[in-house]
Amino acid sequence: MVEVAAALLFFGNEILICQRPKNKGNALLWEFPGGKLEPGETPEECLIRECREELGITISVFEQYAEATHTYPDCTVHLRFYLAFTRERPKLLEHNDMRLVTRDELCDYTFCPADSDLVARLHAQTNALTLRPYRSSDCAPIITLFHRTVHSINLADYTQAQCNVWAPDTIDEDRWQESLSAHTTVTVWDGDILAGFGDLNIEDAYFDRLYVHPCYQKIGVATKIAQALEDAAANAGIQTLEVHASITSRPFFTNRGYILCHAQQVERAGCLLTNFVMKKSLGN
Repeated sequence: MVEVAAALLFFGNEILICQRPKNKGNALLWEFPGGKLEPGETPEECLIRECREELGITISVFEQYAEATHTYPDCTVHLRFYLAFTRERPKLLEHNDMRLVTRDELCDYTFCPADSDLVARLHAQTNALTLRPYRSSDCAPIITLFHRTVHSINLADYTQAQCNVWAPDTIDEDRWQESLSAHTTVTVWDGDILAGFGDLNIEDAYFDRLYVHPCYQKIGVATKIAQALEDAAANAGIQTLEVHASITSRPFFTNRGYILCHAQQVERAGCLLTNFVMKKSLGN
C-alpha cells in the first residue's frame, strides 16, 4: 500500500489542479497537488514538503476532507485529501500544466482514477452544504474556524499584530459558549466540516459575527448565514439591523444593502483595528 497525501488548495471559489508530467505514470491526467509520504512523515508534513518542492509555496494544512483507496495495475494507493490554504501564487516547477478552476469546471478535466469520487463530491459541494442552528458541541470547531479565518483571509487587510489580538492563540471557550448560546447562532456544514457560522444579538438588533472557512469562500456560505440571520431579525420585529463590518467583509455587507454610517477604530490589547458601522433596513 502506497500512502499518498493531496492538498485541496482553494483561491476564493477556485481550486488548484495540476496536470501530471508526460514521463510519469498517469501521464497528462489531472490531480490535486501532493505526493507519497516519506518514511516517518505525517500527511501534513508531506503536503508542506511537496507543495514547497513542486509549486514553490508554503501552505497551511487544515482538516482531512476525504480519503480513497484505488488499485492500479502496479500498486494500490491510499490517498488522504486535506483542505489547505496559502497566500502565495503557485509556480509551475514540475507539472506539465496547472489551472485554477471552479467546482463546476472540475468535470471538464480528466483526473487520475483515484481522484474521481472526490471530484464528484467537490462538484456537488455547493448544493450539499447544510445550514442548521447552533449546538453546544459546535463551540470548539467554531473557535478553530474563527482563528484560521482571521489569520488567513483577514490577514490580507490587517497586520499580523492586529490579527494576533483579534484572534489570539488562546480563546476563552466558556465565554464563547455563553455568547453563542445566548444569541441566535447558525452554522453551515459540509458533512462533518464546519464551513461557516454567524450570530445575531436579537436584544441589541446587532449582527455580531460572520466567519467562513478559508476553503469555503465565495460559494454562498456567507449568503446562507446572512439571510438566515436577517430573516430571524425580521421575524423578531427588528426594523434596522446593525453590523460592525471588517475591512474584509465590508463589500459583502454593502452588496446586501447595508449602508455605511461611519468608520471606527476598536482597541484590542493596545492595538487599533478599523471596522465600519453599517445598518440595513429590514423593511418592517
